[in-house]
Amino acid sequence: MYDINIVIFDFMVKPSYVLCLTTIDLASRADELAAKIVKAKLGACVSIHAIHSVYFWEDEIKKEPEYQLTIKTQATLKGKLQKFILDNHSYDLPEVIFIPILEGATNYLKWITKNTD
Repeated sequence: MYDINIVIFDFMVKPSYVLCLTTIDLASRADELAAKIVKAKLGACVSIHAIHSVYFWEDEIKKEPEYQLTIKTQATLKGKLQKFILDNHSYDLPEVIFIPILEGATNYLKWITKNTD
């Protein structure tokens, strides 16, 4: 028999910081969107990763190269960041997903605060 430990997070706790994920089709568009986000102070840092996505779109399974942007920001900026992405994205239905940051290096989290507003 296996001993399985299940961890349940209390999502009633509001995180101070979040990661926002979005994807885009071209490296140049990823760089442009990332720079706009940082310039607007909606994200302190945007990491860009080349990925391969498989998804269902317009009644077909699609397989496409994409670029995933991981945006580090304050939780209070979620609404503004989501609107900014939707207004500046080339996709009809861009991915905008927020993941809470439950813990992090104190100095790094302070740096996020200092570089966003």
